[in-house]
Parts: sequence; C-alpha cells; structure tokens
Amino acid sequence: MSSNTPPPPPVNSATTLDKEITVGCGHITPEKFDIKDTHTLIIVIEDPGEECDDEANKAMMNRLAKGGIKVIYLAVNGDKTSRERLAHCDDMKVSPPQDSRHAKQVGLEDWDTTCLMNIGDLANNLDKKGRVVVQHNAPVFGEDEDHVEGLAYHLEQAKRRGYIDFVYFTQGTFGKCVNSADGKGKTAASRLKRKAKDAFYTDSTKNMMFSYNSAKALGEGVLRVSGLVFVQNTLGRAPAHGFCRHLVGPRGANYNSTKSMYMNAKKDTDPEWDAIKPSPKAIAAAEAYCDPKNPENFAKAEEFSASKREMLKQTCQDQIDGLAKMLQAFNVLFGIDEGTVLYSSDKRWENADKGGEFYGIYKAVLDAMKDKPDAEWSPAYDPTCAALVYAFLCDESASKKSKVAEWFDVSKKPEEDDIFPATWKGVATLGEVTKEMTDGEFESI
Repeated sequence: MSSNTPPPPPVNSATTLDKEITVGCGHITPEKFDIKDTHTLIIVIEDPGEECDDEANKAMMNRLAKGGIKVIYLAVNGDKTSRERLAHCDDMKVSPPQDSRHAKQVGLEDWDTTCLMNIGDLANNLDKKGRVVVQHNAPVFGEDEDHVEGLAYHLEQAKRRGYIDFVYFTQGTFGKCVNSADGKGKTAASRLKRKAKDAFYTDSTKNMMFSYNSAKALGEGVLRVSGLVFVQNTLGRAPAHGFCRHLVGPRGANYNSTKSMYMNAKKDTDPEWDAIKPSPKAIAAAEAYCDPKNPENFAKAEEFSASKREMLKQTCQDQIDGLAKMLQAFNVLFGIDEGTVLYSSDKRWENADKGGEFYGIYKAVLDAMKDKPDAEWSPAYDPTCAALVYAFLCDESASKKSKVAEWFDVSKKPEEDDIFPATWKGVATLGEVTKEMTDGEFESI
C-alpha cells in the first residue's frame, strides 16, 4: 500500500459504489446488511470446486447468516478461476440467494467492490465496535496475494481506528497445511494472521466426518458431490509409488475407510471383514500395484515408503494383503472386477455423480450408504473449522451457550507462529453442529 494512498473517509461518510457487481447468486454492495446482528462480519476465503469441504462450509455459514451474522465469501483463483468456482457453487445450490442482503460472494480479486474496501463503509456496516472474523480455507497464490495484502491493510487500519476487532481462523497446522504451507501460501496467510488480535487453527488430524445424513442436511448438492468424493477416494487409488503405498496397508487411511464402509454396507450373507479371502486375480493386482519396480515408482518415494512402514508397523506383504482384501471387498459389495485397480485420478470420475461410465459405481455406493445413513465417510476439514468459528461466536454472544470448551481442546499458549491450536473433541456429529448453527439468532454483546 503506497504511502500516497489517501486517508479513508470518516465513519459517517456517504461513499458508495458507482455500480453493483453481480457474481453467481450473490451481489455485492456496500449497503448495510438488513439482519439482526449488526455487530459481526465473517470473511471466508474459499476455493470451492475441489473436495466439497468449501461448499459444505458455505452451506453452514449461510445458516449463520440467516441467524444474524453477516458473511462475505471471497473465492480464490488457481486451477480454476474464481468465477468458475462460484458457478460451481451455483450448480450445487450453496450460493447465497441473489437478493440476499446478509451473505455475499465474489472473487477475491473483486474484494474491493465490497464494504471491505472503504473503512468508512465497513464501519457503517457494523454497529458498536465491530467484530470481524476471517476464516481462511484456501491457499492464496499469484495475483491473489496482492489482493490479500490490500484486504489485510484495510482490516488493520479499521482495527487501529478502533472500529473493529479482528480474529483469524484457518484449517490445519499453520505453516504445514496447504492453506498456509511454507512458501507463497504462508506469505499470504501470515499477512492476515499478523494483523489479527488472536489467531487459531484446527488440528487436521481430528475432524467431524461426512455421512449420508450429515451431507444431506447441508443440501442435495453437498450430498451429491461429497458422495462422489467419498466414492472416488475410497474406490480409487493414489498413484502406484512409495509415497502412497502405506495407505492400503493395515492402519492406512484407505484401508481403514474401506473396512469401515464394508462393515456398514455389507449384507448379512456377506463375509465379515476378517473372513474375506482375496482371489488370485485380486492378489496379482495388489502385487503389481505394490511392486517397487512399478513404473510409477521412484527412488525418493521408496525411501518415504520405508519410513511409513516403520511408523505404521507394516511390512511390504501387509500392504499387498491389505490392497487385495480391499479389491475383493469392492467386488463383494458392488460387483467391481477384483483384478482391476481403479485410480482416483481417472478422468472418468469427473461428473460421475451426473452420468458417464462410472455413474453405476457411484450410484451403487451411494445406494448402499443410504441404507446406513450415519456411517462415516470422509473427514470434513473446513466444516470443522466452521464449528470452531461458530463456537467462538457462541462464547461471545449474549444469546448462546459457551461452545469452545465443549467441542474443542484449545491450547492455553500459542505456538511459535503466535497462533493457538484447537483440537476437535469428537463430541458432536457434523449433522448435530449443522442443526445448532441453523437454530436461533445471535444477539450483539
């Protein structure tokens, strides 16, 4: 920000935009939000169109908006443009309504078309001393870094003038998770975190979980797409090299999720998990995948594989046996050829929830999960961070019971990056948290 930047107008300034910007289903204006709580604004930096976490997070935050919290969603660019990401939200029906005056969405590059750009407009949107929460759910790269720098500058100026308090939340260990990893991602994240009064992150190893019921509670779009992510990542394997091989051995993430799905979806006439006997075809396919001489493998990956085997107390044969059992389980449940290893990177998974060659596989798994609606699918990373934001707001609200200590273990001391880790206790389901976020209104302190 140049030293020649003119000072912001006074709080009572009548500054407005010359035009309205329309993106997706939410239009952005600097006008006051017409809702109950005029005290709180949540800014969500998001990358919808990846693994459905952001879309579920948005569906949860939309519920807070209906209860009295103002929300502005800022979609990043990257593999997809911000407009593609917001169009995806439209398709999933998680965008705020077109005429909403309390929840807005826009590309991160257009953040300055909102009340965030002008400190006078920002202050006019918040009664008393405003409370601004930034939920940082996406890595920020390239030109988006400049936009984050501008956003951080304006929030800092508003804080210095006593108009707002500013709190930062992110998902995953700061400096290690993709949202804030060392390099450019951490540069943008640090700019925001340093300006905040307090900062928190959620431990990425402890999360709420998607299930058929919890996904459906967030909307049919979330159910459809989170279901596809679950099917693709459960039935589809990562590349056949040493960086991924531990996932299919005992205590590996893919092995555990397949076992959980099998035990929940199997018929009474199907064998128990421990009684599954892989066929010669399944064993041969598993041996080829786990072979260190597999063309996908390379030396550094093999070194990593050895360290993971030691960590998880696996042998090479354990990994072969684990994958063979998984392939046989898919055959028992869904009739998939046990001699075929499906890959999560296969292009046939794209839009398989709507049709195509893999639609039959997708539908078979979702139909099985419908009969076991509370069986856990896959981690809900961003929604767990949303639960921490909600708990924080509850603790500071005049109309809600304290939630942080009930749901999270929060360190009493910050880590070296001056950020507090918070670990999900697992005392509520995603569906239960969603219901809590839907019920009632917030009141200003």
